[in-house]
Amino acid sequence: MSSTVKRAVGQKDFSQNGPQRVLQSEIVERAPEEISLERQARFRGMSLEVLRLSGFCLMVRREVFDQIGPLDEQFGLGFFDDDDLCFRAVDAGWKLQIALDVFIHLWGNQTFKFIKVDMRSLLRENFAKFQAKWGKKRTSRYHFDHAPNLWSEGWKKE
Repeated sequence: MSSTVKRAVGQKDFSQNGPQRVLQSEIVERAPEEISLERQARFRGMSLEVLRLSGFCLMVRREVFDQIGPLDEQFGLGFFDDDDLCFRAVDAGWKLQIALDVFIHLWGNQTFKFIKVDMRSLLRENFAKFQAKWGKKRTSRYHFDHAPNLWSEGWKKE
């Protein structure tokens, strides 16, 4: 990461929604290593500025946390702690980018499934906290109409 640009960086993977998602058609019957090497070659050094990053795998400068503070513990095990972090980072002038040459093979939410967390309930509970903190207007891009696709496609920075 350039030391002159204020940014946090996320990755591409197939368990995400929105611009971080790698399409199933890109990965069908292919080894994760093959996909990763292809993306590294094809998109070396390229990024996409967005308004939201999924928090399961982020590269964040210490200065971000020094400036805006840590993850908000009111969100507990997870869901919306990363969205809250993104809102605070953007408000403080940091850029959020997807590193297009990074691919992470992830089977999403396996920890929650293993410890038998009711993910739908936790999502709704934490969304209520998130919406109370940030307001309905600021959180209007989020929807639960077609869970698990919780986020509309409006997250790419125009």
